[in-house]
Amino acid sequence: MRDFLRQLQRGVSNGGFLAAVALTLYSWWFVNSNASLSLSDPRAYFGSGDFSYHFRVSLELGFFHTAIPLAAMLPLGFWLCEEISTRYIDLALGRQNLRGYLSGRMAAAALSGALAVLAGSLIYILWLLLLSGPASTDEALTRMLAEHSVHGWRLLPGYFHVYVTESVARLLLSAMVWALVACGFSALWPNKAFVFVAVFAASVLLDALVGALFGQ
Repeated sequence: MRDFLRQLQRGVSNGGFLAAVALTLYSWWFVNSNASLSLSDPRAYFGSGDFSYHFRVSLELGFFHTAIPLAAMLPLGFWLCEEISTRYIDLALGRQNLRGYLSGRMAAAALSGALAVLAGSLIYILWLLLLSGPASTDEALTRMLAEHSVHGWRLLPGYFHVYVTESVARLLLSAMVWALVACGFSALWPNKAFVFVAVFAASVLLDALVGALFGQ
């Protein structure tokens, strides 16, 4: 547990963590990037719609399919590359068994990636809460949108927080999986450039495969 906590601290205190937070935040912001008013007068821009509108549009039109895999590996996804290149792995394995060594570092990599995505998501959500306009009063329209959505009752005003929680939880789970994928690629070839390209290529191929299978 002590080694895991040290690795987790290592993951959240480096530049990769900050880069992952920034990438996640930009993923949320992406849909607004072409609107100059979103920066010059954000209160007027975001005040034109309520929180539920801006949240759904940002989530559905963001580029999370590509950004989350990259963000997830930045905090600690290259740990095996670094420890093999510096020979630190020999010292570490001299003090603990292989199973404990791998499990502690992989868990820290997954959790630090998820924390970076969570931090970026919370910053954007708080931004929307502060600047978004009042909730829509058109109850009939809100119910119609909920009935025609796969999310159903979660989109209703009294339950929208459930939709927000589920959406962020899916991003966190995705981040943890992709951080572990990066660890796997590191085991194949402990080279940072290879791991970065491999994770990016895998995310693009998976996105294309899902689109081909489900027509998205």
